[in-house]
Amino acid sequence: MVQLQSIAAILLQSVERVAALQFIGVGAAGLLDLTKKWPASVSYIPSSFFSAMLPAASHLDAAGSQKDGGEQVRKFYLDGSRHVNLCTAYFCGLMAVIPGAIMAVWLGKKLPFGAVLFSIFTVQLQFHMMTGPGTSIVRGLGRIYDEFYYAVPNVLFLIIILPLIRLYQGQWTPLGIGMGVGLSTVLAAAVLLWRVHRVLGVRWSDYIRDVFLPGLASYVVGALVALPTLRAVSSVSRIGGVAVLLVAGTIYSALVALVYDRILFHASERIYVRQTVQRVLRGLRSRKVANEESV
Repeated sequence: MVQLQSIAAILLQSVERVAALQFIGVGAAGLLDLTKKWPASVSYIPSSFFSAMLPAASHLDAAGSQKDGGEQVRKFYLDGSRHVNLCTAYFCGLMAVIPGAIMAVWLGKKLPFGAVLFSIFTVQLQFHMMTGPGTSIVRGLGRIYDEFYYAVPNVLFLIIILPLIRLYQGQWTPLGIGMGVGLSTVLAAAVLLWRVHRVLGVRWSDYIRDVFLPGLASYVVGALVALPTLRAVSSVSRIGGVAVLLVAGTIYSALVALVYDRILFHASERIYVRQTVQRVLRGLRSRKVANEESV
């Protein structure tokens, strides 16, 4: 079953390119591949959480009683989902609102509907990553079949939505395929989350308050940075655009860190992050002193 799920995941990761090759051509597949490149690369960072969640869920479930273990797993799921969503939102919050600037600096030219597809795949990644904690934890609990609540609905939604978009547009287009794939992912993620919440006994109100809404903060900050960034990139050379994006990314990161620390973090999260930063800074100072002494 795990192997079948892995095969389904591989197919779903490239379904838009397969559809573009089948119905449009190589150029459309290349466009979809390019616009999905950045979101796909970013996904490796929040995905690193999942390898730790599976054994942790197994340990919590085995070590506790039926009541206490279930409560610990629920708390672990909410905390893990919150951290994964905040991590993903940090990257996606800016990428989703300045895709035109990123692609202008990266590729040096505009692609038809490239910026829109870039945004669609970025938001799609956000919802896809939201399913990761649930699938990792239910697998850790030995409920392997529950993972099909994501893959199977995704395929079914694709079978329904893609032809409807084709019928509405009158022809196959890269934008229509991208919209269909993104919408199918969002709907399939909702089905998977519904199943996981039912299995773990998680209330939607808790999930929305602790996980979903905090993730929107990065998009709000990104929107504030977007307009001046887009104007600056459009008025400078491609090399100058690199500098603009670096400055925009620095300002965005500082604002997100401020919002996370002052508004979103719980007291325990705030203390943990600050202690971690202090520990890293002490380590850097110790290395600097050691290097100076060795010289």
